[in-house]
Amino acid sequence: MRPRERVEAVLNFTQPDRIPVISPFQGFWAIVASGLKVTEAFAVPSKAAESQIRMLEMAPFDGLEVFWDWLTPAEACGCKVVFPEEGNPATMDTAIKSLSEVDKLEVPDIRRHARSMDDLNLATHLNKRLCMDRFTYITLVLPFTLAGELRGVEKMMLDILKKPAELHPLIEYSQKVLEEYLKFANDTGVDGIFWCDPVASAGLISPKQFRSFTMPYEKSLLQKTREADLKALLHICGNTSDRLDAILEISPDLMSLDCAVDLTKAMKALYGRVPIMGNVSTTDLFLGKPDDIRAASKSCMKSAGMRGFALGAACDIPIGSPIENVKALCNSVLEKDT
Repeated sequence: MRPRERVEAVLNFTQPDRIPVISPFQGFWAIVASGLKVTEAFAVPSKAAESQIRMLEMAPFDGLEVFWDWLTPAEACGCKVVFPEEGNPATMDTAIKSLSEVDKLEVPDIRRHARSMDDLNLATHLNKRLCMDRFTYITLVLPFTLAGELRGVEKMMLDILKKPAELHPLIEYSQKVLEEYLKFANDTGVDGIFWCDPVASAGLISPKQFRSFTMPYEKSLLQKTREADLKALLHICGNTSDRLDAILEISPDLMSLDCAVDLTKAMKALYGRVPIMGNVSTTDLFLGKPDDIRAASKSCMKSAGMRGFALGAACDIPIGSPIENVKALCNSVLEKDT
């Protein structure tokens, strides 16, 4: 099977020739591991593309992130975003200081935002370079997380408690922005969108708050993704065990689970309805040894089985993770006793 066919088999609950490996988010790790500075990658997108190709030769993922700059929409909406030389971009100043300012926000024209167009053009270029051999996807945040960037996560957590009704217009605005990115994503030739919602983590909001402030928007955007003939993949950081019932209702084409989630229990809850991927600890990838990664990978595969499962990291591969560890993750599926 070709790599993308393995991923498609997982999405369809059919038997692949082996379990596929998806990062899920390797973009920034690959840039730095290839010897490129993050600032240089943004200044010269072609270098970022070549860094991904070089690292793919060493760590041959079946599914690959070709658009990893998830803070692009936040900058397009007016946030100040900074770029360290060897780290993920970070929002340093929010777009609004008060929920009363939401009405002043305008949905950005992506064609006029240079960084957005660079990212989307890079995704198109990378997809062509890979010649449809890999399952490719772009990474975008979901409305609740984008709202947190625009408002400030800490302030938004207080809004949930003090001004819940006033918060929804900001999340609705965020959804409109992301719908614009979805339109452009379809032009890149990728197979899907990996929607991520880290601010919807159980460490920040309760299941009840998840259903109110996150679930309706997630469900809507994932459905619009499928209507655009793209696969809708979902990742929520942290322990999502208390909201697997909601994830069934959202019904992503693939659910990426963090290492806090027990794969055996998740498979019982989601099997046959939502394929899953995961969930080798990113701490192990960063601090462990290749033997640790192989053992963790085998444990995941034993818990999940062959159908409806892709092996992957529990979240972003941390910048600075040894190449040998990431190679061990990819190669673990080739060993005979898996």
